[in-house]
Amino acid sequence: MTILKSVLRLVTGCSHQDMYRERRTLHGVEVLHLVCADCGHAVPAIQRTAEEHAAIVKAGAVRVLQAQPAVVRRMRRTA
Repeated sequence: MTILKSVLRLVTGCSHQDMYRERRTLHGVEVLHLVCADCGHAVPAIQRTAEEHAAIVKAGAVRVLQAQPAVVRRMRRTA
């Protein structure tokens, strides 16, 4: 069945209906892409030039999130 789908996709082309989000490297920066689950075609979610990507990273808009420990404090009963 998958061979038949592959041949049909080659002949008619993929319609890219089943897309998922993935980070891929573009211009040296990890950028959010929309990737077709069927054929693997990837398109950046936001189209930017290499200079715009560098300016955003320099400004600090793209940051790697780091987990921080949660502080749990217990309330004392006063009555």
